[in-house]
Formats: sequence, C-alpha cells, structure tokens
Amino acid sequence: MAKNLVVKSMADVCVLDIALCNYIQLAGNQLDWLQKNHKDVAQGNIEDYQEKIAAAKGLLKQLRSF
Repeated sequence: MAKNLVVKSMADVCVLDIALCNYIQLAGNQLDWLQKNHKDVAQGNIEDYQEKIAAAKGLLKQLRSF
C-alpha cells in the first residue's frame, strides 16, 4: 500500500476517502471472520491484516488533513 498520497482535486479526495473507508471496513470484517471461524489461522495472517488496516487508516488521516 502507498505510503504517501498525491491528490490533484477535491474530487480525488472524496473518491479516495470513500475507497479507504470501504477498504478498512472490508479488511476489518475479513479479519473478524478469520479470527472467529478459523482458530488455527496463522498469526502472520492476522498481523498482515492488522498492518494493512493500520496503513489504510494512516493514509486516511493523511488524506483528511489535505
């Protein structure tokens, strides 16, 4: 996932905001499902989802300060 955002217009900001919120919600739902339904899932998979969610939240924070 990108570490920095480059936006050229407020339309970009709106689209990216929606996309990041959707991604965070989807990844969070997938993480919850994995943790509830697959007790034997590798810890690395859980950490991977947590890292991706944290990165998306960081980008969203950066975007909203635009």
